[in-house]
Amino acid sequence: MDFVARNIFTALVVVLPMSTAFAQGMGVPAQDPTNSVAVALHDKDAYLHHQYSPDTLPKNVFDAITQHGAKSVGFKRMSIESKVVVDKMGVAVPVSSESESIYENAGNGFVRQVGVTKLNGFEQSYFFALNYRGVMALRAQGISVNATTMPPIADMISVSHIDGSVEGSHFSYAATETTNMPGSATIEVRYDCSAGKSYPASQINPMIQGSAHDVECHSLNVNGVVIGIARYGYLEKYGVAILIHSKNPSLETSKTVTSFKEE
Repeated sequence: MDFVARNIFTALVVVLPMSTAFAQGMGVPAQDPTNSVAVALHDKDAYLHHQYSPDTLPKNVFDAITQHGAKSVGFKRMSIESKVVVDKMGVAVPVSSESESIYENAGNGFVRQVGVTKLNGFEQSYFFALNYRGVMALRAQGISVNATTMPPIADMISVSHIDGSVEGSHFSYAATETTNMPGSATIEVRYDCSAGKSYPASQINPMIQGSAHDVECHSLNVNGVVIGIARYGYLEKYGVAILIHSKNPSLETSKTVTSFKEE
């Protein structure tokens, strides 16, 4: 994955504030004899359902979410197309790209996502993810269209606590993240999210029904230092949040939803 595509993927693939190490891990190639780039990209739906179902999660993570009282999201499947602008710190000209994503209800608030990032109409990379209501990344991976070996999957391997509710005024959790590379380090990160103003969801895109409200999430390292900020639009009718803006020490990303369809 080239520099531009990797940075765009890092900013887009997972729909929540992520630790820097967790995001960077998805761009590092790793040998995985059990999977094939050609097979994954040939049948993306099959790969998504095989590798990104809730039953692939560690029991600790699965139980933490389901015991939290999670209910299913309010849709079966939806597609979102977006225009994305990525501004790398210290570079005068930002990079514009297009993103097309499919979101699927996987039960208990779990959402599967598969999508593609394009530059000037040319496919650069595909991304796969499993998250909780769009604001808690559980498992994610980006695969360049030119990849010859499978990159690692970034995983949440444990959750120490979950407080509040994504739908409410406050939501926070602490987790340990890693990639599935041999010898990969684990990273402990805390996330703190607060709800903001409410507005018609049509302000995000005219085809989105109901109301929405802002959700701003700060990711903090083990020392309590903020290492990333993300702002989402939480779609109340659908029970899921979509990333609108994110910023970390390296990148700032803004997304405009150009097409929305509930299937």
